[in-house]
Amino acid sequence: GSLREYVAGTENAALRELVAGCGNRYCAFNNRAAGAERDAQVAELLALAQSVLTANGNTHYTNKLYCQASALSSRHEGDVEEQCRVLAERV
Repeated sequence: GSLREYVAGTENAALRELVAGCGNRYCAFNNRAAGAERDAQVAELLALAQSVLTANGNTHYTNKLYCQASALSSRHEGDVEEQCRVLAERV
């Protein structure tokens, strides 16, 4: 199955909530990809980032938004920094 199918069907409520909170916007990378596959992944990420910027009136993530996200995240299973570290290790 696809990543989209996995996310939609997962029993992991925290993952579903995170993805929903991001407007169901996400992309995945195969860290072992090379050449054209890697380039396609980068293009997908850049297109997603551009679509988010466009949807947000070409404004960027602010400290105020970060604080709001941190407060929301801290309600769910722990520390924001730890979650970022874990996500960074996966990338």
